[in-house]
Amino acid sequence: MLVCLEKQSEKWQSLIKAFTVKNKNIDRQENITWRDLSRMRYIKLYSSIWDKVYFPIGQFSSLTKKTKWLWFLFEYKDSKDSSDEWKEQLIAEQNMIMNDIDFEWRRTWLIEMKTGRWKSILQIKLTEHFQEKTLILCHNIKTLTELKKKFQDFSNYDPWVYYSKKKEIKEITITTHVSFIQSHDQFRWKFGLLLCDECDHWTSSDMVKAIIFSDCDALFWLTWTPYRQDLSTEDMTLIFWPHIKVKNQANNWYNIIPDIVRVMYNNSTVYSFNDRHDMKEQLMHDKSRLEQQIKFVQEAHKQSKIWLLLVDRVEECSIFYEQITNIWIPCYIMNWETKVEDDEIWIKQMKEQKWIIVWTSQKVWRWVDIPEIDAIYLFYPCRFEWQVVQAVWRALRTTPTKKSAILYDWCDIPVLKGQAYSRASTYKQEYIWCKITTLDINPKNNETTHESSMTNKWVTDIQNNEWKVIQQERLL
Repeated sequence: MLVCLEKQSEKWQSLIKAFTVKNKNIDRQENITWRDLSRMRYIKLYSSIWDKVYFPIGQFSSLTKKTKWLWFLFEYKDSKDSSDEWKEQLIAEQNMIMNDIDFEWRRTWLIEMKTGRWKSILQIKLTEHFQEKTLILCHNIKTLTELKKKFQDFSNYDPWVYYSKKKEIKEITITTHVSFIQSHDQFRWKFGLLLCDECDHWTSSDMVKAIIFSDCDALFWLTWTPYRQDLSTEDMTLIFWPHIKVKNQANNWYNIIPDIVRVMYNNSTVYSFNDRHDMKEQLMHDKSRLEQQIKFVQEAHKQSKIWLLLVDRVEECSIFYEQITNIWIPCYIMNWETKVEDDEIWIKQMKEQKWIIVWTSQKVWRWVDIPEIDAIYLFYPCRFEWQVVQAVWRALRTTPTKKSAILYDWCDIPVLKGQAYSRASTYKQEYIWCKITTLDINPKNNETTHESSMTNKWVTDIQNNEWKVIQQERLL
């Protein structure tokens, strides 16, 4: 369905105002760049062409109806490999969501699901429920391939795929966000049901336009971070109205709640920088800071099997890789310069040893799925809730031999104090009953201490008793 109004009509001005939202990140961007960015202050969630204005169907779901039927009966089926544990974890939540959809019979939803909840199975169930020609958007080719395999295992249909090397369109088709945006004319008018997986990363003006002109009759977005740094959940509901979230569940639906150690590096270095990028450059090349980080990595690494070390830039990857391999710890780099095929080969090999993966934050957000990761060094100074949650979740997948996960959050005090406390606020809100430890590192006298205002002490023995007493803080 296309929602279209002619300019100068009775309602067009009020709708344009409703679908124009403030950029939630604009104040920060102006502070960083020291420039007036008035042209970026508002985001348009509609598309204007000549004398007509087009809107997403979310707010008009009461008008949508089925127009593109499947020519066969699509059926979901249980896999023979699905275990009782899998069923206990997933069926309850997915049934709650499907019951809401069935009860209200809305055809546009913003569905929030946490990590490890098998959104792919819910996509199959949605396809079965609506029995309409279906287009599914994935983050990249790897997730596209994995979803195709899930359809093969859990349904009676092998979906077609559309991306750079394969361009096949059939009743049920899986494509990438990039292909959908670049080739949206190829998908127009062909599909009744549009399922967007993790679309928040791609909610650009081009994506909004492609969604609007797809002429879909039912629109769903499945994600566990229903917001961006520039768009809130309320803004997103203008496209994918309304919002479903299963509430009041144990651990907020996480399989594992991480233990968090906030490493407070008391950085007395005086930096002189022009902007944020200049500051990051100086931090990256601070030899004293790097020495403390490598020393910390060397000792903490003894406790876990596979570590994920998150940094901001490709150059940082190379710096940490060189330093870590110099202390004889198995290490592998993954960034935009490494090939996905090579990454997968190394991932298979490293599961048998205590490896460290040095990864740029931009590449790790979406496609990586290594359940064996049981610890993370967060050396990337992010502050936004969705960035923090995306970073931490990589260690929150379960395996038969893995029962816990730990996050080491490197906090540069005072230069990046604001980011550090923003992340702490996210931990308190996102992870139920997580244990937070504060670890102070003072580079001047090379002292490391643990501090907390809470009780419930416990003792560990790391680096020849340099770390002696750690106090835990339980948070509701």
